[in-house]
Order: sequence, then C-alpha cells, then structure tokens
Amino acid sequence: TKAFTLAEVLITLTIIGVIAALTISNLMQSYRKHQIETGLKSAYSALQNAISMAQAEHGSLQEMMDACSTGTYAEKANCFTNNYLKPYLKYSHSCEQYEKNCKPVFPTDRIKKLDGTTANLAKLTPNSQMATIGLNNGTLVGVIWWDYVAPAVLLDVNGWKGPNQLGEA
Repeated sequence: TKAFTLAEVLITLTIIGVIAALTISNLMQSYRKHQIETGLKSAYSALQNAISMAQAEHGSLQEMMDACSTGTYAEKANCFTNNYLKPYLKYSHSCEQYEKNCKPVFPTDRIKKLDGTTANLAKLTPNSQMATIGLNNGTLVGVIWWDYVAPAVLLDVNGWKGPNQLGEA
C-alpha cells in the first residue's frame, strides 16, 4: 500500500501553516481598514446631513458660527453642538464640557500616534474645550472651538474600544 510518511505530513502542515499565517494577517489588515473607512464615511455622511439641515433652518455655516462666537471655548463648542448638530443627529448620549460624570471623548493619555508614542493634544484640551456626542453606531464625535473662530470635529469611529491611535481606529 502507498502511504505518506510522517515527515511528509509534517512538512505539508508547516507549509500550510505559514501560508495561512501570511494570508490571515493580510485579511485582518484589510478588514480593519475597511471598518475604519466605513465608519468614517458613515460619520461624515451623518455630520454633513446634520449641517445641511441646520443650514436650511438657520442660514449659512458662517451665520451659525457667528451666533456661537461669544463666551469661552467650551461655551462656543456647546452652543454649536447643541444648536446645530444634536437636533439633527441620531445619538445615544452627549455631554458638555465640565458636565458632572462626563467622560472626555478623546482622553489624551490613551490616544497614540502610529509610531506608538502618545499624541500631544494639549493644544486641544485646556484652551479648546470639547463637547461630546455618542452616535447610535458607536462613533464618538468631539466638537471643539479651534483657533478662536470656528468649530472643529474629532471622530473616533470605534468609540471607547482600543487601540485609539491618532489616524487609526
């Protein structure tokens, strides 16, 4: 009778294992990239629709920014968020800066750059206070008042799940 030797079987399994390890790694990277892209597209679409509906009701983006141009950075961010985003978004939770038991959306000690170092977001937090909206799909939206004149939006497409790297999920 013809049969395979133990050595032939082990060599075949080793080759299959190496090919599977290389393939699974590439598939996981591709899947993760697709998840991030899908999350960003979804969040961008929701925010674009919210701004469009707010503009239809309240005027141009410049008029909305002018209406929220007084007060502290936190008050400006909260004004823009409460008046022009929250009424037009489907969200599960939100909180204003300094609200009791409100977690910051982008804790500076957890956001990492792609090289593994901690991101320096000091420019964002003390002087540019952030309002937070948690969308129904798990995306967190941070609204800050940037450079004295305009709101800026930070997105975390996977919410509180890790690894929370700047430029990544």
